[in-house]
Amino acid sequence: MNRKQIALFIMLVLVATLFVTPFKKKVVADSPYQYEVISETDKTARLTHISLPGEKVVIPQSIDGYKIIEVGRFQQIAYHEIEIGSPNGVSMNIGDVLSEHEKNSVKTIVFPKTVLKIGNNAFRNCKNLENVTFSSSLRHMGSSAFENCVQIRKVSLDKNLSTIGACAFSKCNSLERVTIKSNKVKIGQSAFGESNIIYSQEKYKLKEINLPRNFYGRLFEDCFNSYIGKKFTWIDFRGENSSTSKGIFRGAKNLNTIVIPEGTKNVFIGQDSIFTQKKVKQIVVPKSAKTFVMEQQSRLVDRIVFLGKNTEVISDDIMGGGTGEYICAKEIIAPVGSKAIKYAKKCVYPDISEERDHYSIHAYTEEFVEMEDVYCNSVSLPSKPKVTLSGKKVKWTKTKKAEKYEIYYSAKKKGTYKLVATTKKTSYSLKKKGYVKVRAVRKTYDTDWRGDFSKVVKMK
Repeated sequence: MNRKQIALFIMLVLVATLFVTPFKKKVVADSPYQYEVISETDKTARLTHISLPGEKVVIPQSIDGYKIIEVGRFQQIAYHEIEIGSPNGVSMNIGDVLSEHEKNSVKTIVFPKTVLKIGNNAFRNCKNLENVTFSSSLRHMGSSAFENCVQIRKVSLDKNLSTIGACAFSKCNSLERVTIKSNKVKIGQSAFGESNIIYSQEKYKLKEINLPRNFYGRLFEDCFNSYIGKKFTWIDFRGENSSTSKGIFRGAKNLNTIVIPEGTKNVFIGQDSIFTQKKVKQIVVPKSAKTFVMEQQSRLVDRIVFLGKNTEVISDDIMGGGTGEYICAKEIIAPVGSKAIKYAKKCVYPDISEERDHYSIHAYTEEFVEMEDVYCNSVSLPSKPKVTLSGKKVKWTKTKKAEKYEIYYSAKKKGTYKLVATTKKTSYSLKKKGYVKVRAVRKTYDTDWRGDFSKVVKMK
């Protein structure tokens, strides 16, 4: 080996050493903190251990001049439970920030705005932890970060968050409210739920889930199956693929009504998303919906109500060999002449007997169940009221089948109209200038059906 080869070999060894050198651990004298330097250039560090924390833990913004941007360790987020600790999946370090003894004393944790990541298992099994204030800058929540923290009652996560790992808040039995402000977050499997939750649903208390209206992120299986509410307002999923909402409420105990907010243009209900312990009785799809997709559900929905005439129903092409003529609902209710009724008349639904209709079913084909025709019922919408103006009073003709009328007002003719009154009468007084329109409403199938708006009249 000549000198050039020796020099090159030494240089390669030195470069390799730079990449394999572990983070430098530091223990602060007379301090409960241990940390690792992430970057000497940026003066950033990872907090790895807190000793003798007491009831309240306030994570410092900096230690020894190093800004704390991570608490606990992880290499990568795991979105599926099978990945946690799996030799073929994501490699997980043991990232507990507190010892088992120290975990019992903590009741409150406060993260500073500098913290961007919370590691895997960081505060798992803190069974007396009640309150957590998260950093507004938080971007990544590690897998099992707060798993089995059984006293936490509410979680609020800010708009910068991009990932929540699998089981991050799994088995947090006292959790009542979850608020997530980020519309691009990926929420891992069982993040706020539990696998096989049918066996432990009774101990959960989650009754409020707040997510952004227009959701571009992704929800993994069972992530909210601890939900105990009876009614859920669906969000406008606009995620990266068709698995955006797969199985999110699978095994939920009480859910029986799904409401899609007016203004939602595309409705997507992923595979087994509403495979609940009891049947979902009704899904209400607003007039604004252009498309409705519901993938295969192992438990049927009793009824889907389409409030508009023009919603296109796209059936589940993974059922029964991909023929696209199946729908997981017994009954379709829609206005006379609607696209939904025309489509549903061509469809069949799988007649699953009660003996077969249980939690273990995840798929079915024509070999397993008989197919039945979908029941279709049309609703006549109330006609458009004829509106006239008499001084400061708006009057309109009584509309057939109408039970009440809604009055909308705007200061500008082409402005935004807002509901100002609901009445059973055929007149309404408004003592201000602007523009008014009226529509009739009837109620049937436990749903309000709204006709078209009247012409706009100008208040003088």
